[in-house]
Formats: sequence, structure tokens, C-alpha cells
Amino acid sequence: MTDIAIIGGGPAGLSAAVQARARGKSVTVYTNDIHRNWLCRTPLVDNYLGLPGISGKEMMERFFDHAKRAGAQVEEKRITSVLPMGKTFLLSAGSQVMEAQSIILAMGAAKSPQIPGEQQLMGKGVSTCATCDGMLYRGKRVLVVAQSPLALEDSIFLYEIGCEVTVVNPGGRTNLEGLPETIPVISGSKLALEGADHAVGLTVDRILYPADCVFLIRDTSAPDALVPGLVLDSGFIKTARDQSTSIPGVFAAGDCTGLPLQVGKAVGEGLTAALSAISWLASR
Repeated sequence: MTDIAIIGGGPAGLSAAVQARARGKSVTVYTNDIHRNWLCRTPLVDNYLGLPGISGKEMMERFFDHAKRAGAQVEEKRITSVLPMGKTFLLSAGSQVMEAQSIILAMGAAKSPQIPGEQQLMGKGVSTCATCDGMLYRGKRVLVVAQSPLALEDSIFLYEIGCEVTVVNPGGRTNLEGLPETIPVISGSKLALEGADHAVGLTVDRILYPADCVFLIRDTSAPDALVPGLVLDSGFIKTARDQSTSIPGVFAAGDCTGLPLQVGKAVGEGLTAALSAISWLASR
């Protein structure tokens, strides 16, 4: 069990990791490949104090190397749920379950807007995790909405375990090179989930595609879907000045807490979140 689990390996999460390690806490950072972080795709960052004219890729790699040298454990895992369990938290990543004493949410801001019907039908024939829920739909029709490169891997996984897979690639924006030719791909722009008490499919440009489950694959999940009961403000995690959230032991930092979406803000909030998590652990 780790002292502090950090979800997200961007500037906020890595800043939190460095600060926590400097104070002797064990830290595990759960992240996608750091080169998929939005900062790596920024050609020039010219407003970070002391580092003018640096590329986003170089900045991100420096942050990552610093956290690794500090002793943070980094694991490329997509966390799909965080559940308070008395004095600890359980984190799920597919079929794996990890445990931590405190949590720092630093997964960035969700770039994809919610699909109509998503909030009402989540968990009722709508899922954000193929490896978690895919086995429930073996032999059944599923739709994968590709809003992240992760959709390629997840679509193949569902196909290989026996699901009848169709991929929906909104606007054709996601690279699906390597997808088996036997998996149909639909390209549309206007999406809506259909169903009352349970999803029955997805409307794409006014055409209904029936399905037993619709998988919404994104780099970043809605915070309240990741941590049930988390209080949001305009879609962002609501925090106090010490970066604490509505759930004791859970802190948040960076873009997921709201504007401005800037590296400097993320790094500062990551530091504060780490110090607050350490104080919270000491007070128990």
C-alpha cells in the first residue's frame, strides 16, 4: 500500500510526487504515456518562470525525470474508480485493485464534452472501461466511441473476448490504424445515447445503432464518474485553498480544478495538494 496515490502524470501530479517524496512519503503515480500529455504537444512554452523558450515536450520530460529521480513509482495504468474504504482507498485499473492511504487527483481536464444521455445512463449500459466491463458483454453487440487513441486497444480487446464490436469515430479524428478490418467503423459528428432506464444504443447523425453496451473511451473520465460523490463546480473538481475536495483524504490539483489551464498553476497546486495530503495523514 502506498501513502499517496496520484492519478495523472502531468505537471500537477509530478509536482505533487516530488514534494511528497521530499518529505519521505511513498508515492505511486498512475498515468498514461507521458508523451500523450497535452504539454508534450505544445511547441513552445514561454511563460513558465525561469524556463523561457522551452518546448512542451522537453519541459514534460524534465518534470518526469525529476519525479523519477525523487523516487516516485510511476505506473502506466488507467484508473477507472476510486472508492473510500474506511481509512484507505481502493483504486481499480481493469481487473487490478490497488490500495492507498490518500489520493491526489491530477488527471487534467476532460477534453471531450459529455454525450447527451451520458449522465443519466452511466453504469446502465454505458461504460468508460472496456477491460472492467467487457466480459459482461461477450457475445453481445457493443459500440466503442473513440475519443482517445486508447480506443484502438480497447476495441481489439472487446473483439478478442467475443463481443460484436462496432467503432464510432466522431469526425474521424482518432487514429485507428491497426484495427481489424472485420470491425466496422462509423464516422459521424452528432451523437446521443438512447434509452430510459438502460442504454439501448447510440444515435449517430440521427441513425440509431442498437447495442447492449456503449463504451466511451477517453483519455480523461469525468471526475465524479471516477470518484463517486465528488462535488464539482461547472464540471471541475471543487477544492478549498488547501486543494482538499469534498471527500476527506482526496485532494485535487491542476487542470481538473478549473481555470486557468496553465503549467504554473498546476505545479503550484500539486505542491499544495501534496503538503495537504501529508498533513491529513499525520492528523489521523
